[in-house]
Amino acid sequence: MVGKLEKSNRGSGKNKQTKLEAHGSTKFHITCMTKWTAYKATKLSGSVHTQLSNAHKQQIADNRNYIKTITDIILYLALQGLAFRGHDERLFSNNQGNFKETCKLFAKHNAQFANYYNNTINYGSWLIQNDIANICAQHVKNSIIDEVKSSNMYSIMCDEARSFKEEYMAFCIRYSNGLCVEERFLGLIKVSKNQNSESLTSAIFSFIESCNLNSVPIIAQSYDGAAVMSDNKNGVQSKVHSKHPEAIYIHCMAHKLNLVVVDTCKNIKDARNVFNGIEAVFVHFSHPSKNAKLIEVQENLKIKKSTLMRVCTHVGLVDLKI
Repeated sequence: MVGKLEKSNRGSGKNKQTKLEAHGSTKFHITCMTKWTAYKATKLSGSVHTQLSNAHKQQIADNRNYIKTITDIILYLALQGLAFRGHDERLFSNNQGNFKETCKLFAKHNAQFANYYNNTINYGSWLIQNDIANICAQHVKNSIIDEVKSSNMYSIMCDEARSFKEEYMAFCIRYSNGLCVEERFLGLIKVSKNQNSESLTSAIFSFIESCNLNSVPIIAQSYDGAAVMSDNKNGVQSKVHSKHPEAIYIHCMAHKLNLVVVDTCKNIKDARNVFNGIEAVFVHFSHPSKNAKLIEVQENLKIKKSTLMRVCTHVGLVDLKI
């Protein structure tokens, strides 16, 4: 075998040194040394397969850490009730909106976050924002539903929640969690098509079923004093009571307070003038007009005819020029 050193007691030390030097320059020895050096390196840093696996694991950990930071930003903005998007989100805009400006602040102080955020694909689009917000909202909602099921009873509270285009009904619940009474918002129910008692009741029970709470008894219900909600024969409260006999109806205390404030404003001239003026502005923009531009604005905003409770009478109405 080439490069093999044979044991021998013969020969001088000089000859042995010469043979070792000759062996050190052979291809066999160089190959063995290369393999030995590579083996020592793999003992320290691992094999190529191990290094690739570790790099992949680190990449996954970094990706998760980035998404976690994005999620924390979304939760912070949602908790503070701040708008996510800005009016102008282009790259050279002075204000790209709360979400992007917060991300830029994080990137300024975190190099790893900046490395991800400054890429073309940074998971910062409004679609991703909505998806993460919806996932978090569903997680919170599921936790509330689990607490209600543990309580084994709850009460419901509903009220109108109008957007600029659609009619919604806000759905809240009250239940006991141990010795604490909790009041939680569960969601908005779209009721644009019809607002009669049948439709509203059907919408309420459909929403309850979607939350898997249809098997949990309702022991109380609270709405405003409108006939469609409070009537003891054809109102929503009577229809809910027919399915849940324990569900007593309570006129919402906040609406009662509102009635007191309205009656008080009627007897204060300055307050009456202010609220009449505000209502006059709303009525002006919610009714048909001969002005083509105003009609276009009304159609775009979908402003509906005023059905709000009057805070005061027409007596002493201040004339406004618009």
